[in-house]
Amino acid sequence: KPIIFNIIFNSSFLLTFQLLLKIIIVILYSQVLLFTTATSDMIFSIEWLLRPLKLFKINTKQISFCICLSIVFIPVVIEQFNAIIKSIKGRGINIEKGNIKQRIMLLTSAIIPMFILTLRSADVLAESLELRYDNKSVSNITYKVNISDIIILLIHVILIIMGVIL
Repeated sequence: KPIIFNIIFNSSFLLTFQLLLKIIIVILYSQVLLFTTATSDMIFSIEWLLRPLKLFKINTKQISFCICLSIVFIPVVIEQFNAIIKSIKGRGINIEKGNIKQRIMLLTSAIIPMFILTLRSADVLAESLELRYDNKSVSNITYKVNISDIIILLIHVILIIMGVIL
């Protein structure tokens, strides 16, 4: 067999390509979910999925609200990180040059301010939510699950399982 055939069709290459394809599919799938689903619908669906935890007296409304809040908060963190990287580049420091140790040191100098900004934003958000809800329940709205919701959920679960098996 030619050497190029062994390089292209090496099993490690195929496994790497398969893993990369799975990651891309998961990222695209999550982006479609985030852009097409309202936050309140995500809260209701996560709360519905966590219903069995009510047997153990766990507040599923708060858990689902925290999960959705963290999902929605991801773009804010990415935006803050990009702003910090731009400010580092604005000071004349080039992140792309240097060996791996120098790059890691430069990125740690960006990660620390990112954590500080993220924690400040989370504190502001927590204070505003405390003032708004004043220890009331997160949501008093009930959501009925229709047969179409269950069918769509099953289709998505099947797609995810097929993506994992792929």
